[in-house]
Amino acid sequence: MLGDEGLKESQVKEISVENINSWILSIGLKEAFLLYQLHKLIENKGQLIKSEKWVTITYDELHEHLSIWSKSSIKRLVHLLEEKGYIVSANWNESKLDKSRWYTLNYQKLKRLDPYTYRKLMAKSGHTETNSAVDTTQIY
Repeated sequence: MLGDEGLKESQVKEISVENINSWILSIGLKEAFLLYQLHKLIENKGQLIKSEKWVTITYDELHEHLSIWSKSSIKRLVHLLEEKGYIVSANWNESKLDKSRWYTLNYQKLKRLDPYTYRKLMAKSGHTETNSAVDTTQIY
């Protein structure tokens, strides 16, 4: 499991809200904040699956990290960001009965919002240009 190799607290602070101004301007404050929080969770608790770090998390667990919003608001934001292609979800569970979702970010799409912040995210997370685009055709 790669969760133990996540960002250190000092490194997380380097990617602050000030660094993602272009995300805020492009997709909105709530959306940018949720993406940033999900990025931190992926880096701190993510598991490497098919050359990408993924994290499995429930809406209740996301609500613990984003308690300023209701669970229904978080669910709507996640679905919206999935529809727009910023969040990718899949079922990587061994049991077909387990319907919990796994999430990663589409770092290539985030790169188009702000190349400077993208390079910082990639350097800190261990992603590379060759493995940062998720092929969603193989997920479902």
